[in-house]
Amino acid sequence: MLANRLSEDPAVNVALIEAGDSATTRELHVPAAYGRLIQSSYDWNLWSEPEPGLGGRRLPLPRGRTLGGSSAVNAMIYIRGHRSDYDAYAARGATGWSYDEVLPYFRRSEDNERGADAYHGTGGPLSVSDPRSRHPLADAFLDACEQAGHPLNPDFNAAVQDGAGRYQLTQRQGRRCSTATAFLLPAVSRPNLTVMTGATVQRILIEHGRATGVLARRDGREFTVAAGQEVVVCAGSYHSPQLLMLSGIGPAAELAAHGIRIQQDLPVGEGLQDHLAVPLVWLTDEPTLHARSTPHNLDLAWHEGRGPMTSNGSEAGAFLRTRDGLPAPDVQLGFAHAIWHEEGLGDTRHNGYTILVSFLHPAGRGRVALRSAAPDHTPRILGNFLTDQADAHSVADGLRLALDMAGQPALRARGGRPFLLPAEDDDRALVEFARRTGSTTYHPTSTCAIGRVVDERLRVLGIEGLRVADASVLPAVPRGNTNAAAIMVAEKASDLIRRRDPLAGATATLPQRSAGYERTRTRDQNRTRNRDQNRTRNRTQARDRLHELGANAAPVDPADLDTLWTRLDTVRPDQILGTWRGTALNTGHPTADRLRALRWYGKAFHSPDEVEPMICRDENGNLYADTQAAGGGGRLLSLPFRGEITTALLYDTKPVVDYFKQADEDTLMGIMTGSDRPSEAGHPFYFVLLRP
Repeated sequence: MLANRLSEDPAVNVALIEAGDSATTRELHVPAAYGRLIQSSYDWNLWSEPEPGLGGRRLPLPRGRTLGGSSAVNAMIYIRGHRSDYDAYAARGATGWSYDEVLPYFRRSEDNERGADAYHGTGGPLSVSDPRSRHPLADAFLDACEQAGHPLNPDFNAAVQDGAGRYQLTQRQGRRCSTATAFLLPAVSRPNLTVMTGATVQRILIEHGRATGVLARRDGREFTVAAGQEVVVCAGSYHSPQLLMLSGIGPAAELAAHGIRIQQDLPVGEGLQDHLAVPLVWLTDEPTLHARSTPHNLDLAWHEGRGPMTSNGSEAGAFLRTRDGLPAPDVQLGFAHAIWHEEGLGDTRHNGYTILVSFLHPAGRGRVALRSAAPDHTPRILGNFLTDQADAHSVADGLRLALDMAGQPALRARGGRPFLLPAEDDDRALVEFARRTGSTTYHPTSTCAIGRVVDERLRVLGIEGLRVADASVLPAVPRGNTNAAAIMVAEKASDLIRRRDPLAGATATLPQRSAGYERTRTRDQNRTRNRDQNRTRNRTQARDRLHELGANAAPVDPADLDTLWTRLDTVRPDQILGTWRGTALNTGHPTADRLRALRWYGKAFHSPDEVEPMICRDENGNLYADTQAAGGGGRLLSLPFRGEITTALLYDTKPVVDYFKQADEDTLMGIMTGSDRPSEAGHPFYFVLLRP
């Protein structure tokens, strides 16, 4: 969004640096397919630290790793939050961030299909639409809300948030409208805008208290991008604080412990807030999203923008107050005609529906900290869910509201059968259920908050020429989904950076595309298509050869295997180091406990017998099979994965980093460790599981 707004001024040059690639796969554009993006190459694949309030569980924390960031992989729900959220920011010192002051920025971005009014805008780049797919179970949920005494609300983003209704979505003609689609695509032909994809920023360069540029890395080589005016960090609530700390801006004691030169002592990473979500799930005989996710419907949504896969899965919801006297709703119910459980990674191969209970005004705060001074190591992230007693009371009351809704005639008539529900309805049982099943709603904020890390103009305190402009600057998490708020922050930031009076001379319409732009776009699309076809051909041939070797238990020459891995081109290093729940870096639990907790695309592994090693390399790169030295050779064998996986390849840390570059979700099932000591030498090995 900032790339668009800032490059409107032809007198400045703008460089956008993105770690991921452009959004090319269909799953990034077909709304109902977004679940397939979790733990793919389009996801940073982050995991939390053990959550003390959730029984020590580690939670997956999906974040978009592509142009458009998390707006390219989210559920597309357009919610701004409650008026009181923004008024509270202003009351606590965030001058200029009250609701009345930020509302014009929400409106400026928006092209709402319902038309313009006091709360909504038209003609902006961001398409906000009513759902094209309207599942009858969502209607039953809304009827149940009315039967439970809750009013219907046609617009959660207008004067009143309370009530139940259908969500509006960031979609255009039945397809996802991410910030890349809405803002970046119309601007890419501008000569003063440079977009660098596949480039990871290592740190911000700071000289004499001023940000002068960034050090980045792409294709194994480091390079510098100099900033003539400013560096603006938009890496999100997990990576923005990590990047600041890697650059010497953060808690002095923590930076010193990692050997990082201190540029500015600030509470970076502190104050993390997110919404806890607890799923209540029922099975049904009605066809839900699982039954409707067919190749035909995928093609229909992709080519024509219609059909059941234009649904975001959660079409309706409700904002409710658990008790009298609250200034605003403290619970959001999201109704999904799909099964959502086990932190979103559980088996979804059944027809069912879910009421996801999200708690909007948490008292607890978490933090983001460094794991090491290495830029490619994932940060330590702790949400601190349910560690505050006030949050526990809200959980019990919120779950009762949702269970009451599910017990109304409108939903009872649909024949739902319990799948994941609390055993009892007393406070203790409800809270324990939440500790066992709760997860994040993917709404992290507040790790670089206004007043603590940045000022009201989003300038990092004590450092010139450096700002942060994403959801991390919000002093507290707003009531609702956070994508709209993040876009608003960028809209306001563009005016602050350009030193304009709010909304003066703002451009609300999409730039006209020139003939030159269309020719360039066609050429780039052809190049991308040819490149993807070549990659697919190479991967297919390599995969077939690996399967052939596995089926025949044939001897494997190390040089031949190297060639196959190079052509397979499957996994990024940062997906491996400190990413998966099963790795030694992510958990200190014994092997059997780790495997019980490990899931991959719905498959659970319950014992070490299910993940025996097959072919390995030692730290010198020598091959050996079945954990026994084999003199530099080995046999490629299939593992007993009950028919779900035909081939598994096992490597230690260094060869994995050397050989696997980026995820190919058509081939890859996942990566995990099999045990604490899978080899006689005691090296940590990683299994790369290939789809049949």
